[in-house]
Amino acid sequence: MRVLISVRCAHVTSGAQQADEVATFVASIVEAADATDDVHLVFDAALGEAIEVIRNAASELPPQRTRVWGGTGDSSEPILGVQAARDLRLRRCIAELEPEAMIDICLGESVGLTYPQGVFPKPSCASGARFDHATVTVQAVSEDRLEAIRDRLGIEMVCIPDSGPSTGRALSDPPACEGARDDIRTRGDSGPDVAECHLLAAGPGLDGAVSRLLRSGGHVQLRSGALQALSRELSLDTTLQLAHACGGYASVRSTLMGEALTIADVEAWLASVSRGARAVTANDAWYEHRRMLDAALFHCLGDAVEAPGIAGALHHDILGAVAGPRRLLVDISALVKFDAKSGIQRVVRNILSHLESALPERYQIAPIAFMDDGRCLHASRFYARFVGLPYDVPDDGAFVPRPGDIFLGLDLSAHIVPVHQSRFEWMRRLGIPIHFVVYDLLPIRRPECFDPRVVNLFQAWYASIAVLADGVLCISRAVADEFADWLDEHKPKRIGALGIDYFHLGADIVDSAHREADSPHPVDGRRYVLMVSTLEPRKGYAQALAAFELLWAKGTDLSLVIVGKQGWMMEALVERLRGHPELGRRLHWFEGIDDALLASLYQHADGLLSASEGEGFGLPLIEAAQYGVPVLCRDLPVFREIAGEAATYFDGYEPEALADAIAQWNETLGACPSGQVPWKTWREATSEFVAALTSDQPYRRWIGNEDRYLFSGYNPRLQTLVGERSHGDIVTSGREGVLVYGPYMSLGAGSYRLRIRGELSAPHIDATLVEVVAMQASLQVAAWHVIASEDGMIVDAEFRLPDDVDDLEVRLTLSSEHAVRFSRIEIVRHQALPTQPPVTESPRKSEERVQ
Repeated sequence: MRVLISVRCAHVTSGAQQADEVATFVASIVEAADATDDVHLVFDAALGEAIEVIRNAASELPPQRTRVWGGTGDSSEPILGVQAARDLRLRRCIAELEPEAMIDICLGESVGLTYPQGVFPKPSCASGARFDHATVTVQAVSEDRLEAIRDRLGIEMVCIPDSGPSTGRALSDPPACEGARDDIRTRGDSGPDVAECHLLAAGPGLDGAVSRLLRSGGHVQLRSGALQALSRELSLDTTLQLAHACGGYASVRSTLMGEALTIADVEAWLASVSRGARAVTANDAWYEHRRMLDAALFHCLGDAVEAPGIAGALHHDILGAVAGPRRLLVDISALVKFDAKSGIQRVVRNILSHLESALPERYQIAPIAFMDDGRCLHASRFYARFVGLPYDVPDDGAFVPRPGDIFLGLDLSAHIVPVHQSRFEWMRRLGIPIHFVVYDLLPIRRPECFDPRVVNLFQAWYASIAVLADGVLCISRAVADEFADWLDEHKPKRIGALGIDYFHLGADIVDSAHREADSPHPVDGRRYVLMVSTLEPRKGYAQALAAFELLWAKGTDLSLVIVGKQGWMMEALVERLRGHPELGRRLHWFEGIDDALLASLYQHADGLLSASEGEGFGLPLIEAAQYGVPVLCRDLPVFREIAGEAATYFDGYEPEALADAIAQWNETLGACPSGQVPWKTWREATSEFVAALTSDQPYRRWIGNEDRYLFSGYNPRLQTLVGERSHGDIVTSGREGVLVYGPYMSLGAGSYRLRIRGELSAPHIDATLVEVVAMQASLQVAAWHVIASEDGMIVDAEFRLPDDVDDLEVRLTLSSEHAVRFSRIEIVRHQALPTQPPVTESPRKSEERVQ
């Protein structure tokens, strides 16, 4: 039995405060359905965020069976607020689905929803009930079906007459339907005919009918022999467009190679065009009624809205789910406009090149791009050229999301998502899963390395995706962990869990032909260390150059070769490089090179140096692994994840620390293991990426933890009086006073554990004072004297709050002799407040409890 659940508001301004109650009710209906039931959900756009709450409760229902009527996600929708039009649009959406039974849930003022004049094929039977602020009406094509639905609901229902309830308005056939045929045909001349019916029959008109159907959609009447005639009666242009509609770019490619379209694929597409995956039949009993409703809507609005606007609104309302592959909406907005050849766009290009072949059969790639003028278009022409198709299909039209789609933000979209947030919210209400690729969190972890405008842009982006996304795909486990910590720190208000997964990047950027070529030595036979990346503040180039200057002053004959274009905030270093006395001798800078020269530089390098202070992945490490080049890199979690024991690591941000590490490394370069860093091809990396995207069990699932609070060194809620922010931490500057204070948070009475991470070294005669205070510092909750840190932990201790506070503060006070690097504060609710506080033991051997 085809069952429709309609959830709506009485008016566009009606509230939906009882969303949880309705969600529970809808979930019980879905759970009660048996295997033979075909259950669909139709929501009123005016429900807003309540749609998502109800959808989450009925998560067993596939997203392809969800529709939203009465809006398109665009606040400028011209007929959203016309009440009579809203009624007609709902009826039009229901008529498109042709239910055998309908359960209507109306929030707010009761408006009966009955169809006494033939919307159901047989005289309808109805019964109604009310719970709290919602009225439930059940209708069916027969008494038997009505009884079956009532039994499943398990609630008492009062029979109502076919003419509608005694109170409220019944949505019956409007007088405007009289003369509807002429009305809609006349209106159709000035705009698209919203109920156009295409007759598909073998013969000379078949190509034109299919071509019009591809352009404008509509209904289909299929004559015998039409499908068998497609292969011989369609032009090449129409055939390729039909192939794209039925199976995407993979189908276009096979068609160009001479393979015929399968009848099953064409039938599935025709079904989705005709009415949401229903079987295509020659006689459509509902067709005339739908035309009547279309005409009534035109008549209702009069000249208030132009015909194209009405047609567009109906198109969104009744858009059917695709029968067949699900569309993977791949956002490549930045790449379409300009390929900056950056590291991120290198990833986008390589994944996009292999994505189609890596996707399971049930998925179909659909590249899209958000334009500067606010439009969102299919990026069909760009993608066809990108993958080498000799045919551009179809023209780049406006992108319209539909149930069953999956959105993938593959390209960097920090400048897009906050601006188009309402579009993404609309996709969520349609039940479209939304995923974004997160390359790193450096703009917020290291804000001093970026323009303030960029930092603000990324802060808004992270905040948006934390609320909008169903899943994020990070380019390393380290980034996934950082993102989870960031979520714990900022606690976004969202509905449902957020999946966090990761994948590793590929390394066949330099192809085997270049790798195996016997190229001449690029720097006159000198031994050299290679650095590959754009010149940015966080890449450690200034420290590396200063370290090599120290080595050269000591007579070390080892050259430094830099490959990378100039980035932002690097004018001073670039000036040093261009005027350096060793430039062209023991110092070389290649600003822009091709793959052949890069391959030659890797081939002849004696080692790779990565002094970066923060990375999302670190492609040069695995590129070097292809050539067996030894690696010296900063001791970052992501580098440990990628290289493991196959690399040599160093610490410290001073030139002397790196110079000593290079000198030791240089002495043992010949004995260092080579080629041990594991790496994948981009084809393998894309397969791993797709597996993470389609997995139901991500690496982590964030649901929020109200009992855990994080505050990192870069968090503006933590301040310093005598320190300075450096490399994401707060460090001492040789002055006495309060190094860290904040975050002034509200916290309920109870027992908590305080963890302060960082590095601390101090004279034994003068310990650091760590305090927990509240009530404008008039209440000292706890305090410790700390002499030194152990394993990166300055404090790991418990404290107790006897009462609720709204300004809890943690302070670190020290003398000018201290050397402290503060990383973060973590506060975790430990247990309920006991009636008799136990005796407190010393939390660490290096700490002394202040009485």
